[in-house]
Amino acid sequence: MDMLKADKRKVLITGINGFIGSHLARTLLDKGFEIHGISRSPRQTPYLKGIPELERIHLHAGDILDVGFLSELFALHEFEGVFHLASQSDTWKSTQNPTETWDVNVNGTLNLMETLRERKTDTRVLVMSSVRVFHSSSSTHGDPELIQLHPYDASKWSAEMLSASYFHTYGMNGVIARCTNVYGPNDYNFSRLIPRIMKGMFVDHKIRLMGDGQLKRDFMHVSDTVCGLIAMYEQIPSPRVKGKSLTLATGKSYSIREMVNFLQDESGTKILVEWEETTSMHDRDQQGIDIQETRNVLNWEAKMGIREGLRDTMKWYQEYFREAKS
Repeated sequence: MDMLKADKRKVLITGINGFIGSHLARTLLDKGFEIHGISRSPRQTPYLKGIPELERIHLHAGDILDVGFLSELFALHEFEGVFHLASQSDTWKSTQNPTETWDVNVNGTLNLMETLRERKTDTRVLVMSSVRVFHSSSSTHGDPELIQLHPYDASKWSAEMLSASYFHTYGMNGVIARCTNVYGPNDYNFSRLIPRIMKGMFVDHKIRLMGDGQLKRDFMHVSDTVCGLIAMYEQIPSPRVKGKSLTLATGKSYSIREMVNFLQDESGTKILVEWEETTSMHDRDQQGIDIQETRNVLNWEAKMGIREGLRDTMKWYQEYFREAKS
């Protein structure tokens, strides 16, 4: 029996116009949920245009920084749960505009939590965080490089601690999903690594990447991410999940050079890569992310292998750039 089989369970997705939010919306629609979403510009994003069932999504034009908007929305609709995905997620942008990053990631989360607290409901809430907060947790081991966090990392860590405080203090039905680097079809953010490589392969035939290519990351296909988010959401009432922070990752890491080589091998296309040495961002490897607790608690793990996931992603970008040229 499908654990998501339901008769119009109503959920709200903040950040529905983003890459992961749009995939999540489509999957929940397929499961029979009634989907509502918040977006500052609900009709100007390409992400939702790829959903044939777009007319079935109830989009609410508004901003999570607007407390009045949130209060009115929750007064009009009784949501079973909220997937809080809205975020300023560009790490480079966070260094250029840390104020905006803090406002969206921390104050936006505070507004949502406070709105739910004031309504005194048992609404489920899943807050999407990032594995980059593990940098902060290293402080318990006396890591002297903690001060080198990006403003993005600091904002996600703060939002996570804020959410956890509300879950604990007010008994809210919440959980925090620490997600790894997500890739897949329908990602139009060409500042992210995989879309940037795809554009370099199929359009520019060259690409400039920061560093020497040895930095390692845990990459997860968006389909696995969405399945993990839904599994986590469904089990929020359980004492094993409620109020916890759980990691959604593959547990495997690959260097940037390996990702470039994988894609060149799969496509048969050679790309000129210019490596630009830099230490300005103070980035670190993401090696050996521990997902054992998530496996045990959720009975979930990523299923898409890296090559299979990249092939799936590459097919989408080939078609996208082919249509863009026509």
